[in-house]
Amino acid sequence: MADQTIQVLLVEDGPTDALIVREELTVGSGITFHVTHVERLAEAFEQLKEQAFGVVLLDLSLPDSDGFETFTRLREEAADIPVIVLSGRTDEDLAVKAVQSGAQDYLVKGHMEDQVLARAIRYAIERKRSEVALRQQTLVLEEKNLALSLLSTCITNLNDIVLITEAEPIDEPGPRIVFVNEAFERIVGYTPAEALDRSPRFLQGEKTDRVVLREIHQALSEQKPIRRDLINYGKDGSEYWLDIDIAPVFNPAGKCTHFVAIERDITERKKAEDVLRASETRYRSLIAATAQIVWTADLNGQVTGALPDWQKFTGQSLEEIQGNGWVGAVHPDDVEGTVKVWGEAVKNHTTYDTEFRLYRYDGVYRNVSARGVPVLNSDGGIREWVGCCTDITERKESGEQIAEQAAFLDKTQDAIIVRDLKGPILFWNKGAEEMYGWPREDVIGRDMDKLLYANPKKFEEVNELTISQGEWSGELVHLARDGHEIIIEARTTLIRDRMGRPKSVLAIKTDVTEKRKTQAQFLRSQRMESIGTLAGGIAHDLNNILAPIMMSIDLLKSSSDSPQTKKILQTIEVSAKRGADIVRQVLSFARGLEGDRIEIQLNDLLKDLQAIITDTFPKDIRLHFTFPQDTWIILGDPTQLHQVLLNLCVNARDAMHNGGELTISIENSVLDEHYAAMNLQAKSGRYVKINVTDTGMGIPPKLIDKIFEPFFTTKELAKGTGLGLSTVMAIVKSHEGMINVYSEQGKGTTFSVYLPAADISSEARLVQTGRLKLPQGNGETVLVVDDEPSILTITSQTLEKFGYRVLTATDGADAVAIYLQHRDTIAVVLTDMMMPVMDGPALIHALTRIDPTIKIIAASGLNANGGKSNPSGTGVKHFLTKPYTAGTLCTTLRMILGEK
Repeated sequence: MADQTIQVLLVEDGPTDALIVREELTVGSGITFHVTHVERLAEAFEQLKEQAFGVVLLDLSLPDSDGFETFTRLREEAADIPVIVLSGRTDEDLAVKAVQSGAQDYLVKGHMEDQVLARAIRYAIERKRSEVALRQQTLVLEEKNLALSLLSTCITNLNDIVLITEAEPIDEPGPRIVFVNEAFERIVGYTPAEALDRSPRFLQGEKTDRVVLREIHQALSEQKPIRRDLINYGKDGSEYWLDIDIAPVFNPAGKCTHFVAIERDITERKKAEDVLRASETRYRSLIAATAQIVWTADLNGQVTGALPDWQKFTGQSLEEIQGNGWVGAVHPDDVEGTVKVWGEAVKNHTTYDTEFRLYRYDGVYRNVSARGVPVLNSDGGIREWVGCCTDITERKESGEQIAEQAAFLDKTQDAIIVRDLKGPILFWNKGAEEMYGWPREDVIGRDMDKLLYANPKKFEEVNELTISQGEWSGELVHLARDGHEIIIEARTTLIRDRMGRPKSVLAIKTDVTEKRKTQAQFLRSQRMESIGTLAGGIAHDLNNILAPIMMSIDLLKSSSDSPQTKKILQTIEVSAKRGADIVRQVLSFARGLEGDRIEIQLNDLLKDLQAIITDTFPKDIRLHFTFPQDTWIILGDPTQLHQVLLNLCVNARDAMHNGGELTISIENSVLDEHYAAMNLQAKSGRYVKINVTDTGMGIPPKLIDKIFEPFFTTKELAKGTGLGLSTVMAIVKSHEGMINVYSEQGKGTTFSVYLPAADISSEARLVQTGRLKLPQGNGETVLVVDDEPSILTITSQTLEKFGYRVLTATDGADAVAIYLQHRDTIAVVLTDMMMPVMDGPALIHALTRIDPTIKIIAASGLNANGGKSNPSGTGVKHFLTKPYTAGTLCTTLRMILGEK
């Protein structure tokens, strides 16, 4: 170590001790010591980071660290630098502990004469170098042992056979086996003991390829590596394929001493290759059978070789298709799109899928579907592109024809539905969407019995009959999307496939709901006429019976002075007159009792009626009368009309057992085509309308159609004849008028009597016509909400005719959803007050919470004062009584739209 400079890091907080150390190291020893002095351990750490030191002289007592911990912390920071501990006291235990923990020496300050410190530093550095060298040798040895262990483990646990033989003799009997791993026994079946000292040739058999054996013999003779596939035989006689890789092993002198063979069992791979070859053969046969045009391209999408199928189809030569030359066979109008899609697929490494027209060798362009996929290397890169083109000309033409037919099917108003044999829907035309309210995308795949049938058993019955008989026709009750029932005429036909097997069911359905309602009204009218004829005949006979009785009573009275007899005759007279009154009612129903027709001002008639019912009706019934001054004149029989109004008022009184409100009002009304479409009894024209509204118990819906039938009554026995309303109907009809009834159970009933107004002068008519000219809309959007499809349809058509845009909803919940979607465009909401799911008051409440400034018109069969369905308390100011005219509707709309 002579003439050597050693970098020393002195960690000492005592200036005197530091000076002594420096002086000790300057005494001639043939070595130059360059001392860097620090007083704190933290400063030592900083110096160790900045430069390399040969040795560290460490005092254990420092300002920022004290005791043995000081050494421990330094060792953690500089494990490879020799450390000599300096201490101010002799402590053998501490010295031993320091040396055992890695210190190279332990010196006591004040006892370092005669170059003790220099020698200690020199010896410390040499010992540290020896330790490092020994540790490195140990690491190398451990790595070699680990490598040998890993190699042994790998060879032992390899799935491939490792077989080592001697190098000689190459000829018979062949080199001896000196090692086999565990895979040998697992694959071949022979134990190592059974294989050692034998030549590998004992594993060969009948199907072992002799040509391959000669190639292996030649390579071994020349001491060259060789790799071949070969069939060998296991202990149980089974064949197995091996991928054999043989390499010679040479000693340091260059002599071949052994051969090592790595043999991989590839039996399954060979089987897979056989299957693949068979599959490729089938694929090529399939391609040939289906006339596919197979093509390939390089990784950049360029054609670089022959494309026999393409060339045969297009007539292009090998030279013409190279690169992008194949595009020359694509129709000029399709080139740009085809090249663009192909370029994107090549760029993004995605599937190529498009359609274009391709030139055929005979000069005809054919529609083809082209599809190509990238073939990847093991590293994920594209090796090439493979694809095919399919002639789809016939299929495309057929598809276009089917699309045209489907478009035709969408034009019909009938619902045309195709379903499979178990029920799921396969086809659903526009007519079905309109009829049931379900869009096509919401029903495809859903079961028809659960979607449309109120009674699923009926679907099973129809399905069984259709399958067994081939077709079925009849009437069914279905459910629309909003839950209301519709009556349909259905015709179902079984569809079979080309083999004659049942495939699906075609159903054509016609909505006959309105037709059936009309028929029911017609049948009721016929029944009323028949009953009227019968009643007329009975009344005639009864009059013949009562006439002698009435005449005889007066004779008997004059011929008898007995008070008892006269009392009996009086009783008979009263009963006979009552019978005569009933007969007159029957005749009134049967014939309408055509009396004298005079001009009548109904205001006068109702004032007389007001006096009667005010004096006779219970005081807990509050009466309201409305008589405008300009009521039109009618032609009629005052007595009969008085009977009509009295009957209606008496029925209203009887319906309010615990009191209530009875409202009687008169108004002029012009019924237009809109109203006539909503009411089959109506004819357009001028009428005087009389409303009689009560707040009684209401009429159950199932009884509404029966209340005008003779002798039908809901009153108790002896409290009603059942002729009151039938007589009212007969009288109103005889006056060429009509009567409507609207009732809600628990809320009340309104009877509306329409009587034709008398003809007026042409001048007056012109004045009225001018006054009744309907105001036009300005494109405002109206949301119409009603659960009656016919009212929705007529109201929408009327509003559109008068310049409004219309949105419709069938219940409150539907209306809320539509309003949220179109709230910026909806100007007014016209809503019925009685609906399923969410009624009118609930809808009004919901809409006003969404938009407090919303404009709403409420409509009901009861007037604004009748029952709980009125809009009072909801903030709605405008109310229409159903059925309403187009004039009333348009006038109300302009009024509400004009409000701020």
